[in-house]
Amino acid sequence: MNQFFTTVVCGFLFIFIGTYNRFYPKNITGSFPKQVTMNLRVTERFLRYADKPAEPYLGINIEIINTSDSIASFYEDWNLWGHFNVSFKVYTQDSVYLIYRKMKDFDKNFPSYVVLDIGDTLKLGYSLFYKSSGDFINLPQNKPIKSIQAFYQLDSCLHKETCETTPPDSVWQWYGKMKKNLNYKPDPNRNLQIGPRRRKDSDYEYIRDTSFTSAQVMRSFVLDELCSNKHFFQ
Repeated sequence: MNQFFTTVVCGFLFIFIGTYNRFYPKNITGSFPKQVTMNLRVTERFLRYADKPAEPYLGINIEIINTSDSIASFYEDWNLWGHFNVSFKVYTQDSVYLIYRKMKDFDKNFPSYVVLDIGDTLKLGYSLFYKSSGDFINLPQNKPIKSIQAFYQLDSCLHKETCETTPPDSVWQWYGKMKKNLNYKPDPNRNLQIGPRRRKDSDYEYIRDTSFTSAQVMRSFVLDELCSNKHFFQ
C-alpha cells in the first residue's frame, strides 16, 4: 500500500512540475537547447554606373534552419532587437576583420519576431560594400579576402527586458509559414488559422497560432551564438 501511494505521489509531482515548467517557466530568458543550422552563400556582384567603373560588392544570403524538435524564435532585423544580431568575420592573409551593422535611427521600433516551426527556414539577405555606404561598415580595401563567415548573436539585455515586461501566462499570437503545396494537417488541439499569402512569398502560406503562451515563445529564442560555414574565395 505504501509503495502504491509513493508511486502515485511521485507520478503526480512529475506531471505537475513538467506542466508548470512548460507554461510558467521561472527563467523565461533561457532558451531550450537548440540544434539550429546557419548556412552562408556569397555572390560577388557589381554596382553599375554610367559615368565610372563598376564597383564590386558581396551579395550575402543566410539561411537559418530550425533542425531542433521545438519552435525557435528570432527577432526581425528591421527593429532594434534584431538589427545588430548578424555580423561577419572577414579573413585576409594576415588579419581578421569584424564587419558589423551601423547604428541607425528607427522611425518605428518594436520587438517583432519570426517563430520557426520544426524544419522552417529564415532567409536573410545583405550587401557588403568596399566603398559605397551601406548598412554595414565597409569591407577592407587593398587586401584580398580569403574567406568570410556569418554569426548570429542575440542581444541578451534587450531580450531580458522584453521577457520581464511580457505577461508569462498570456496567450501569444505568432506567425509561421509553410509551403502552400504541402498536404498540411494541423494538430486539432492547436488553434491554427491559415492566412493569405504575401506577394513576395507566393510559395508560402502564413499560419496564425494562439496555442502558445508568451512564456513559451520567449523561451524559444536562440540565445547561443550561431556560426555559419566559411565561404572561401578563389
